[in-house]
Order: sequence, then C-alpha cells, then structure tokens
Amino acid sequence: MKQGQKLQYIGKGFLGFNSEHTTMTFAMNDIVSENDIWVDYFNGGKTYRMMVRKSEVKELCEIG
Repeated sequence: MKQGQKLQYIGKGFLGFNSEHTTMTFAMNDIVSENDIWVDYFNGGKTYRMMVRKSEVKELCEIG
C-alpha cells in the first residue's frame, strides 16, 4: 500500500466507529506487527490516526 491510498473499513467496529464514515487513508505499516497498519480515519470532520488489522480494510477502487 502507498501512503494516502484510500481504504474502506469492513471490520466489525471500534470505539468511536461511525458506520456512515467507513473511508480511511493508509498512513504506514506498523513496525511491530505485519498484520497491522496505521490509518487516518475521517469521522464527522475530524481525523484520527489509529491502528487496524489489514484484514479489516479493503482498497477502494477509484473510477476515472
């Protein structure tokens, strides 16, 4: 994944999760675990950086 790549959260949820805002942006790989990544999560005008499992996100295909 590349920094800034758009992702969609497909996991079951997390503290502060808003099901209307599932778009995230890849920030970086975690240096401790190969299964985790850091993302920027946009929720209601605010951005949060948090760690999620790679299995909880999918790449968004952009058309055009």
